[in-house]
Amino acid sequence: MSNDSFDNSTITYEDLILLDTNTRKIFLGVFIVITIFSLTGNCAAIYAITRKNYRIFQKTCITSLALSDIFGTLAIAITNMNAFVHEARIWPLGSFWCQFLPMCQMGCVMASSVALMFVAMDRYRNVVFATSKRWNPQLWVCLLVTAALWLGSFWASYPLYTYYLAESVPGENEIFSVCILATDKRIFRNYYIIMVCVIFLPLFVVFLWFYYKIAALVWKHRKPVSSALKKETHSNNHESSSSTTEVKKSQEEIRVERKIRTFKIIITLMVVFIVCRLPYFAIQILKSTRTSFNDMKASWYCIFAFMALHIVNCALNPLLYTFLNTTLKVWLKIRSFFWEICCFCCSAEEFDTFDKNNPFTMEEYAKKEDGKNKNMKVRFRF
Repeated sequence: MSNDSFDNSTITYEDLILLDTNTRKIFLGVFIVITIFSLTGNCAAIYAITRKNYRIFQKTCITSLALSDIFGTLAIAITNMNAFVHEARIWPLGSFWCQFLPMCQMGCVMASSVALMFVAMDRYRNVVFATSKRWNPQLWVCLLVTAALWLGSFWASYPLYTYYLAESVPGENEIFSVCILATDKRIFRNYYIIMVCVIFLPLFVVFLWFYYKIAALVWKHRKPVSSALKKETHSNNHESSSSTTEVKKSQEEIRVERKIRTFKIIITLMVVFIVCRLPYFAIQILKSTRTSFNDMKASWYCIFAFMALHIVNCALNPLLYTFLNTTLKVWLKIRSFFWEICCFCCSAEEFDTFDKNNPFTMEEYAKKEDGKNKNMKVRFRF
């Protein structure tokens, strides 16, 4: 929530104008686009996860993550887009939404963080204890734990419901309503510091620890043990083992590529979590500790940008946790498309082909190729 406390006796309408018209239109367009992507992706994730043959625990975690991202996106979008629609930062939605939206925003951020931690724990168990029986609690256990975590998240965020208040402020010509921080800023600062140190920082450390252990294990075993393969290859006849060796090498390369791809995916999950989550809490603590930061209108660019970054994180979660295979296929197509464009701009292969088929330069090109073939003693196969 990006509201601040005001002194009702000195506030004016000009004090509530945070952004110019063009900047408000840009932010409004960006927030509309990323909000639509986030809501569409998370609704599709809930629909897809119910139809896939996943374990109950995995379905519960992904559904809880998608629901928290949906409600969190709506809370952040309504709060901030209201500032882009109006010229000044007035609050036309009433006192209840002024108090409920900050609590909903914090509760959903906490619920999504807990869901991401449980997803990381589940993947850690699947990798480390791959040979043992997979842990799959019953449906009523998953629903009971999820309900308890959601209730705990909103209970921890309830103080924000009491911190904000919608009040009428007299202006020069009219009375307008604003959503203000009605408590002492030291209490507000202490609340965010406690939330970060007691809840979010431990969740953040556990999340990174799980994925760090997975990444270290995958990287350690990215290459199979090749000593036995080499001994077996030398002991057999060279002619009879050449074909089998090539098949084994191709299988090894496929396994190595898959493990390296898994390692890259895990690093991507960690980087996305760090880049999209930490700035949100950093800006909230900075706002509560430094009063001068809120007085600078230029700081609101940073505040709105970090809020948009959090919605981007909500939009990326379905792509990274529900539609990962589809996301990888699309990403490979996009990468190959841009790679072809770069090769087309930098390569001279088309000119070589033209010279090869051109009757005026065909003989000269053939002589060059014959000279290359004579000087070439070893052929490398890529």
